[in-house]
Amino acid sequence: MFTIYIVLSVFPALLLLWYFYRKDKNQPEPKNAILKVFFLGMFLLVPDLLLEVSTGYLLFGRPTFDWGSGPVTVANAFLVGFVQAALIEESMKMILMIVLVYQMKEFNERADGIVYTVVLGLGFASIENLTYVAGGGVLIGLLRAFTAVPMHAVASALMGYFIGTAKFAAPAQRPVLFITGWIIAVVFHGVYNTFAFMQNIYSFFIVVIVGGGLIISVKLLNALVAKDKTDLFATDSLKQ
Repeated sequence: MFTIYIVLSVFPALLLLWYFYRKDKNQPEPKNAILKVFFLGMFLLVPDLLLEVSTGYLLFGRPTFDWGSGPVTVANAFLVGFVQAALIEESMKMILMIVLVYQMKEFNERADGIVYTVVLGLGFASIENLTYVAGGGVLIGLLRAFTAVPMHAVASALMGYFIGTAKFAAPAQRPVLFITGWIIAVVFHGVYNTFAFMQNIYSFFIVVIVGGGLIISVKLLNALVAKDKTDLFATDSLKQ
């Protein structure tokens, strides 16, 4: 049974990782760099749990909201979805990207911003998914494979678009791009969580959120790949 849990937890993340990785066709990233960033994302679960539990005690006097205490209000869904989860997870992701991944020599194209941020996010999503599957079973794993896991990929892609753009922007523009990417990722993640935690008919809206987000993410990646290809062609032309 544990093997099934592992497959359900990790396979959806690896499938999305493979898809985004294959889209970067100009200068594909070294597999060892991809693996390193993926495991870096998995490591994020430890500080994330510490911060989220601490925030839970500040907000609710317990690790998180007591979902069995009565009807879930929009306010409680918002507090858990935005403040306790999305804000902390996306902030940690942004910090790790800027401090470590952004500095890597392999990060040499705009599209790498999306690729590496998605890899980082999916590393986190896979290990987080394992905790949910271990506690909720196969059905939870199947549900999250089509919702929470791709949500993490989308939030990461939105953030990564601005990180990759910042890499080749003027230094004065970079802080604005970083903050913009962080805010958009937090909002997307938080809106998804709020609908999911409401536990009513509106929760089905997360399918629309994730589906639309994936379409936008692929379009953004294609746009950066096209820009990188133009730059690469121009550079090659100058060398001739």
